Amino acid sequence: MLATNALDMLQVRGPKAAIPLLARAVEADPTNVKVRGALATALIAMRQPRRAMQVLDALPTAVEPTDGYWIASANASLAMAKVEAGDRWRSKAAIAFQRAEALTGGSPRLYRSMARLAAARGEFGEAARCYQAGAQMLIAQGERVPAKDFLAEGITKIPNDQTLRAMLEQLVNTP
Repeated sequence: MLATNALDMLQVRGPKAAIPLLARAVEADPTNVKVRGALATALIAMRQPRRAMQVLDALPTAVEPTDGYWIASANASLAMAKVEAGDRWRSKAAIAFQRAEALTGGSPRLYRSMARLAAARGEFGEAARCYQAGAQMLIAQGERVPAKDFLAEGITKIPNDQTLRAMLEQLVNTP
């Protein structure tokens, strides 16, 4: 009940109001990965990425992390990368995104985040893979305009990638 109330408060009143209740819910049930991820996400929103990482790192080892946990971990790592120079946190974010992808099979939103991070790290092959995968998912869902936007963003970040260009051209020329 406490966990449900904490998650509801997060939705209704926002992160600042929900953090104390979410923290109590995590304390009451340290194995609740969903509430732990929500607390970390709320802390990130309140510009407390170090505390968010502590919440995530305190997950009991017997508990299997979920895709939401890994996405929260990636976002906390990206927030930490803004605080501390170097590639350590971006590398940690990339690993967390890959673990989320392995659990879910990916999503356009996840692939966009992964592609942007890979491009920022100069990993253009990985960025292209993610832009392609996200665009293919959108195309499969019949979302042609978002797929075009997705590919256009990829071409902007990786101008020499011929596969992205060919996918966009085929999408534009197919009714």
